[in-house]
Amino acid sequence: MAKYDGGSAFPHEEIDTACCEGEPTRHTVSGMSLRAWFAGQIMAGFTARPGDDPALDTPEKRAAVACRDADALIAELARE
Repeated sequence: MAKYDGGSAFPHEEIDTACCEGEPTRHTVSGMSLRAWFAGQIMAGFTARPGDDPALDTPEKRAAVACRDADALIAELARE
């Protein structure tokens, strides 16, 4: 089973007027997941304020922590 990703961070409706004659078509675009957005924000924080923490000394370690923290934030938000 796939991990819950918090849903869409920035869903929006697109209108396509070039595809057909007559009425334009509308469809919803989900964009990135809330999990991906949260993780990206956490990674930006790591980049903005680098430190010497050995738990964050490689991109792989920082990505793992960012995803873990994003998951924790989504879980906490779901409890409210």
